[in-house]
This record gives sequence, C-alpha cells and structure tokens, in this order.
Amino acid sequence: MDTLLIKAGLVDNNFLPLPYGNEEKMREAGANISVTDKALALLNPTYIVEDFPFITGVDPKAALGVAKKIIQ
Repeated sequence: MDTLLIKAGLVDNNFLPLPYGNEEKMREAGANISVTDKALALLNPTYIVEDFPFITGVDPKAALGVAKKIIQ
C-alpha cells in the first residue's frame, strides 16, 4: 500500500523515503492483501483488513479499529 500511495503522489516528500514498508514482509508471511483492500484503504482512512493472524490498517485513523479487533 505504501508503494501505491507514493506512486499516486499522496505521501509528502518530507516523509520520503519511508523508514519501512510492511506490505512485502506481510505477504512473505502469508498475508492476503487484495487490490480491493488497497482501494478501500485509499477511500476510507479507517478501513482495516483482518486476515488471521494479521490485522492491519494504513492510516493512523485505522488504529482504533485495529486495536478493537486485537482486543476481540
């Protein structure tokens, strides 16, 4: 997702290069991140993805939803 946001010009240059990108590592560990998930995350900053054992969101606004899923 980070790569997509950078290519779309949605990451301020002051934040580049990003200190890390986790999508590739998550895929290597078995996460399934679909194109639909990426699109929904772009449209809704609170969007989260749950693909056990992974629970993730892109925007800081997704943190509350991620935390609630972890507690559940």
